[in-house]
Amino acid sequence: MQFDNQTALVTGSTSGIGRETALLLAGHGASVIVSGRNALKGAETVAAIRRPVARPGSSPPTSATWTRCDASPRSPRTSTYW
Repeated sequence: MQFDNQTALVTGSTSGIGRETALLLAGHGASVIVSGRNALKGAETVAAIRRPVARPGSSPPTSATWTRCDASPRSPRTSTYW
């Protein structure tokens, strides 16, 4: 599975399954847009993506950026993102 020259937007990618999905996609060559509510966790995920890791079959480090996104129903800002 290769995602070279592809961009993935992963919501909730500052922790849990979202973070692991972002790391997996980046490991297969995708440029990843990390999104979530917590800027510190977002920066940590971006740093983890950019950090070179020797994994069998993995692509070189790809680009990653973070953007704030609160898509929860309780957020008054939800409508500005969709």
